[in-house]
Amino acid sequence: MNGAETCLNPKKLVMGASTNASQPISNERLKTVKLDQFRVSQKKLKAFKRRVSEIFRRNRGVSMKKRFAEFRSYAIGWLGYFQLDQVKTTFSTLDKWLRRRVRACYWKQWKKSKTRLRNLMSLGLSYWEARPFAFSGKGPWRLSKTSGVQRALSSEYLKSEGILSLLERWQQLASSRRIARVADPHAR
Repeated sequence: MNGAETCLNPKKLVMGASTNASQPISNERLKTVKLDQFRVSQKKLKAFKRRVSEIFRRNRGVSMKKRFAEFRSYAIGWLGYFQLDQVKTTFSTLDKWLRRRVRACYWKQWKKSKTRLRNLMSLGLSYWEARPFAFSGKGPWRLSKTSGVQRALSSEYLKSEGILSLLERWQQLASSRRIARVADPHAR
């Protein structure tokens, strides 16, 4: 049994739009399809988001470093299983959602407006840029999408803090997708 066969579970991967996604793929059918047709099912994407939401729950009393370590462990396993997905946008969309979730966690940790203002300024915003965001009455999820919070808690900053980029990790696994395609005698 080669590596490509061990990570395929027909109940967790679905075919492209040409087949009915509600029916599991039979083993005979699985052997004859091209590997580049596999997609992560919507059910598994929801389960991933639900688990990540638990890890990055805003009212959880755990440091962000521990959350990043827990997420890294979970995400590496999840990506290892779903590495055969060929759609780049799946992982870039999850990356965007994840960064927004993490920004909301940071925002919730900075409970007071003065703390928010001080932290935004320490992350590179001027007083007059940071003030409207720091004293805003909007919630953490809404503010995590604003330009000021995104500039302060940029992708580069989050990466330096230790967050794993799903897209980058998926691209690192590209060599195993090529090997799996070559190893499958039925792939075209």
